[in-house]
Amino acid sequence: MRMVPGVIALLACFIVLLHDAHGQTTDLKFDHVTVEQGLSQDIVNAIVQDSQGFMWFGTEDGLNRYDGHSIKVYKHNPLDSASITTNSATFLMVDKAGTLWVLTSSAMSRYDPSRDQFSHTPIDGSAFDACEDDLGNIWLGTGKGLVKFDIRNNKVSSHSLPSGDGSVFSLSKSKSGMIWLSTNSGLYQLNPGNATIVKSNLYTGTDPVSPPLEDSHGYLWYGLNGAGLSRVNMRTGVVEMFLPNPQDRRSLADPRILRLFEDRQGTMWVATFNGLDRYDPATNGFIHFQPRPNDRHSLAAHRVYSIFQDRDGALWVGTYRGGVSRTDLYNQRFAHYYHSQANPDGLPADNVLAIMEDSSGTVWLGTDRGGVTLFSRESGKFTTLFTDRGWGNASAFEEDRKGRIWIGTQGTGLVGFDRRTNTLKQYRHSRSDSSSIGDDGIQSLFVDSEGVLWIGFSDKGLDRYDERTDSFTHFWPDRRFQGIGVWNIQEDRNGLLWLGSVYGSSVGYCFHRSTQTFTIPGEESQAVKSLVRGSVRAMYQDSSGAFWLGAWSGGLYRIDPATKSVTQFTELDGLCNNFVKGMLADKQENLWISTENGLSRFNPRTRTFKNFTTRDGLQSNFFWSGSYSRGRDGRMYFGGTNGFNSFHPDSIKDNPNIPPIVITGFSILNQPKILPSAGEEITLSHTQDFFSFEFVALNFTDPAKNQYAYMMEGFDKDWIHSGTRRYAAYTHLDPGHYMFRARGSNNDGVWNENGASIAITIIPPYWQTLWFRSLIILLVASILYSLYRYRMGRLLEVEGLRSRIAADLHDDVGSNLSSIAIASQLIGRKIELPENERLQLAEIGTTALRTSEMMKEIVWLINPKNDLLDDLLLKMKAVAESVLQGIPYTFTGPQQKIAEKVDLDTKRNLYMMYKEILNNVVQHSSASEVSIAVTWNRGKLTLLVKDNGKGFDPATVPPGNGLDNLRVRSKRIGGELEILSALSGGTTVRLAVEIT
Repeated sequence: MRMVPGVIALLACFIVLLHDAHGQTTDLKFDHVTVEQGLSQDIVNAIVQDSQGFMWFGTEDGLNRYDGHSIKVYKHNPLDSASITTNSATFLMVDKAGTLWVLTSSAMSRYDPSRDQFSHTPIDGSAFDACEDDLGNIWLGTGKGLVKFDIRNNKVSSHSLPSGDGSVFSLSKSKSGMIWLSTNSGLYQLNPGNATIVKSNLYTGTDPVSPPLEDSHGYLWYGLNGAGLSRVNMRTGVVEMFLPNPQDRRSLADPRILRLFEDRQGTMWVATFNGLDRYDPATNGFIHFQPRPNDRHSLAAHRVYSIFQDRDGALWVGTYRGGVSRTDLYNQRFAHYYHSQANPDGLPADNVLAIMEDSSGTVWLGTDRGGVTLFSRESGKFTTLFTDRGWGNASAFEEDRKGRIWIGTQGTGLVGFDRRTNTLKQYRHSRSDSSSIGDDGIQSLFVDSEGVLWIGFSDKGLDRYDERTDSFTHFWPDRRFQGIGVWNIQEDRNGLLWLGSVYGSSVGYCFHRSTQTFTIPGEESQAVKSLVRGSVRAMYQDSSGAFWLGAWSGGLYRIDPATKSVTQFTELDGLCNNFVKGMLADKQENLWISTENGLSRFNPRTRTFKNFTTRDGLQSNFFWSGSYSRGRDGRMYFGGTNGFNSFHPDSIKDNPNIPPIVITGFSILNQPKILPSAGEEITLSHTQDFFSFEFVALNFTDPAKNQYAYMMEGFDKDWIHSGTRRYAAYTHLDPGHYMFRARGSNNDGVWNENGASIAITIIPPYWQTLWFRSLIILLVASILYSLYRYRMGRLLEVEGLRSRIAADLHDDVGSNLSSIAIASQLIGRKIELPENERLQLAEIGTTALRTSEMMKEIVWLINPKNDLLDDLLLKMKAVAESVLQGIPYTFTGPQQKIAEKVDLDTKRNLYMMYKEILNNVVQHSSASEVSIAVTWNRGKLTLLVKDNGKGFDPATVPPGNGLDNLRVRSKRIGGELEILSALSGGTTVRLAVEIT
């Protein structure tokens, strides 16, 4: 052990300085829009945001519209009068009505978003600047004076300055509605109501002034033609001058003033030839934002031409040869402190290996440059101590109860600084002294609840410092723990020390101070042993008693000491990376976890992660193990390969701004088309069966994180979440009416639920139209009606024919047969004939009578007057009476009248089958009783004939008899024929027929 000379006075004086310093964080992180992103040129004269939310950039070579992802460039086209007049856009503005105006050297152009084109009003003389008054007129500053543009009446008038000087370089509206004019001969004020121009008494000189601006605090600011910046108190008339001073870093950066701008929070910004200055009222000086070598988040270029603040509060800065720089002014989530050779007061090295805020608010930093660096968050100053490489790199800091600062190094032991006595003391390992520190390579330091300092080594176990004896005690009693590295130390509620290890068991170790023994936490739990993987780099015990472990390669673990249960969280659960390097808890017990690929915020209640990367302001995505600390007010520090981040968890809030959603593109068969105006719809033919849309959420904070969803109402059943994809395509949609809708979120998942929509009508082909279908229906109806008429005509013709045939048969053939029968009888009575001839004559008469009777049946069948089912039933009843003479029978028919028509073929076959059945009964059954039943049920006629005769065996009946005729006729009319008979058992015949 030895005293450290030479640094005590420096350290003590610096600590006093830290308490007296005042100031604010001066760093802003900028993102850039350059020619690499599609900007037409990197000289940006003007910036504005239109009523939809698009950002517009006026350059020397084209007008640019930016949506956060892509840029659309507008240039002059000699063949298109609706293009911009020249490629150089000097000024942009959006008036009260939301119209975008583009000022070029020769015209004021109005943009029509519905047609995506421009209309122009020529201007005599080069135009420099423009301003809208309270009456809605636009005033232009030109090389030939002042021009008034009456928008409502589309009239242009010229106005001269009292001095006769024809040049007006810039204009700005005052709080009272007056307009300030900067000219070659001084400062003037315009009354828009009566168009009077008077020289301002706030600047009586005749030298040229650059852009005047009246702020919200009652001051008038203006530049003095490269001679600095003036501020006039408009109530008292007191003038202040601001000039550059190489000896004062708070002085104005450059005397050449190009633009002045006051943001919505009342902060004054000054655009100069040497960067962007922000006025700091606390010091009455300026904070400078300038390009820095190898810093992609610094301002893009020195010369600033334009400044604009968008709806979300972000500041857009147009530069000369640097494109556009954008910064979220009041949403700088993570303050970033880094090494820069251009800043001698800055961080001395890139890698921050250890960090700690002490009880006085001083931040102690260990870097790879060696020694220790002290940082004042209030002043933003860094001071490096122990620059001698012999001291090694500081790897750990700790403050004890007495306010002593303990510094662990990676090769030169332990250093203690006593602020009460301003003394430093170094402790080195000695093989000859068993009470010396266990090793010179220190990885972690920890002061427990009893005020005892514990030292964890890179690979030599654990030491305890004894203040009374100023000596150390070593602990590695068990062979299992030889060679372990202790990367962090935590104390639980029971006073048990938890040691995060590098080697050996990945769970780490617990040290029992009362018994001076080591155990492996959860070693008796199979769940812990089987699940926990990776060496432990960070630990935290929450209010419930659960321990959270951050493991290198294993992610995040939660161990419940009571149940020995373990839960693992990895990249699959949302953790940004499985290689955990540090972990801190905020007052809500959210865990902030540094890794090798970003920073995660974990909510143990919802078990969800929110991840941050360099796009959010992190020093890099890689953090060093053990380089993390929580300050006295809850502020957190995390160190990595590009400096360190400082932030308060309460200030890390999600972006609350709901982004506008705009449909930006529409294509048919991959050919871009002009989108219709608001309220209009898209009409497509059925041949245009492939079309697509592009859409965007106009959130510029981090456009790569914006999320999207879309739906085609009438086709899609639900929203389609497309992630970051801003494109939707559809093919082969049926004709009809649809509504395409798109939604989007900002970078923090705040959604615009209303989104954007556009109606679509797909016209069907002519064969699917109503008129065509109506025509087809009429045509088919006409054909059917014609067929019906034809069929009815044919049926009437057939019925007429049947009637005539029946009449002819009855009148002619029947009469002749009757005459033959009568004649044969008369002849047989009058003439004596031989017996055989008399018999033949009698046979002729009998045949004629029988034929006449048959003819009557035929006449009855073909006569259409007898086509009703009731007629058939009456005939069947009459036939039974005629055929079954001498045999007792019963005939039962339907109770209701049946007006159903029976077609001729069915009627004929039914009648003939009925007669055949009765004839069989008479000729073969020897029956003494017959029952006939006819039923009618829902279009089905059923005939049932039963006799009590001798019956027969159906199996022995030879083919060719009357039964075959019955079956043939039944099949012909689609009937169901059933014949049941047995010897001495009578016969039953059942016939069922559908009458249609």
